[in-house]
Amino acid sequence: MIHGMQFVIIRSLVLALVAVAQIYIFIQIRQVIKSSRRSNLFKSGAICLVGTTIGLLSALNGYIIVRPIHWIDPPLAAQILFFDLPAIWIFGSIFSALFLFLIQLGSKLKKMIIRFYGAQLSSQTALIPFNHSRRHFIQVAIGSITAALDTFRIWCSLCQQRL
Repeated sequence: MIHGMQFVIIRSLVLALVAVAQIYIFIQIRQVIKSSRRSNLFKSGAICLVGTTIGLLSALNGYIIVRPIHWIDPPLAAQILFFDLPAIWIFGSIFSALFLFLIQLGSKLKKMIIRFYGAQLSSQTALIPFNHSRRHFIQVAIGSITAALDTFRIWCSLCQQRL
């Protein structure tokens, strides 16, 4: 009984971590889209598309977790749609959110250091204005690509172990 309770607690913590990571990624993507120079119609459509995609992938993963499917040998299309795609999204979102958070934390620390020592440096050089929206978009993209590649590598190694 106690062992089962620990599994439920661990599963709940993992699901909470996944939810927080996906909300964090959605907020960051939303900020990047809102800061773009596109039309308001495009911005609202893109935000709705991102939110719908994240919601569908999360709902599919939640369905698989709550109601496990006991297929002995599922078809390849069903296996990719119901198991692999949500798993890659879940692990990718956790690692992307962590990577993005660490990058933002490093950026804030750098700004604090510059602000602390900036009085001495500002008299020597002038700072060039920087477009932060592009940098933010690139950070999100690199974090997503890195997490996807890591997840794909893990998935490939698991597939090789099955054979």
